[in-house]
Amino acid sequence: MVVDAGAPPARRSAHSALSLAQQSFAAGRYQETIAHANDAVAQGGRGALDARVLIGKARNAMGQRAEAVRALRMVLERDPGHRGARQALSAMGESVAP
Repeated sequence: MVVDAGAPPARRSAHSALSLAQQSFAAGRYQETIAHANDAVAQGGRGALDARVLIGKARNAMGQRAEAVRALRMVLERDPGHRGARQALSAMGESVAP
């Protein structure tokens, strides 16, 4: 499936939005990562928490540590065992309760 990165968010599936967010993050395009990840979060579904982790990681990469921690802790409130959120917080030197 080909997804037009310039297509309006409503035309992309949550999975496609998450995939675009992951690609943007890997390329170091953090503002774009956040935009695509927010699209995935808005659409809900299974990828919403993973999208929030990407938002946290992108914010951290942009030097927005407090916002990053807030986004990652929000994931853990919904899923205390979320591996991605736990790893991202640990990598930032934040304590993560078992």
